[in-house]
Amino acid sequence: RTRDVTLTAICADGPRDYRAQIDQQIARLGLGDAVRLLPAVPRGDLRALYTSHDALLFQSIFDEPVALVVMEAFAAGLPVVAPRPAARRALLAPDDTCVCFASSSPADIAHAIARALDDDALRRRVRANARRLIDEQFSIDAMADAYDRALTELMGKPVIDVAVTRRV
Repeated sequence: RTRDVTLTAICADGPRDYRAQIDQQIARLGLGDAVRLLPAVPRGDLRALYTSHDALLFQSIFDEPVALVVMEAFAAGLPVVAPRPAARRALLAPDDTCVCFASSSPADIAHAIARALDDDALRRRVRANARRLIDEQFSIDAMADAYDRALTELMGKPVIDVAVTRRV
């Protein structure tokens, strides 16, 4: 209502009736020019989509401790707007690694999106902190070290490095 914003949703086909309901709601709300629904895309094409947008709106009905789409957006330098977590999460730290909304009301979500788009200092801070978090805690090396520590703790001794060769 107050700005020129477009929402792009990437979604699998799903049940035809469900998609029809979504299309009807978009039309009923007069959002045909503001909402773009794209079919599922290959994972390799997501980075180009991330970098062609100004923010990622993440919403999930699940209390996800680590959401891959959020990690990918962080790695691509895309600010994330997400629900405020009930408890501290590795990824979603309000105004530190992302911009959060308190409830799923349209007004709260719109306010959080506006903050992410309009507050340059906030956007720069969450992008830098989110990128640093990915580089330091969720890189391939960091994840391999974490798995090694977990296996060492589980086994009670250091895990021996083993190279596995697949025979054809």
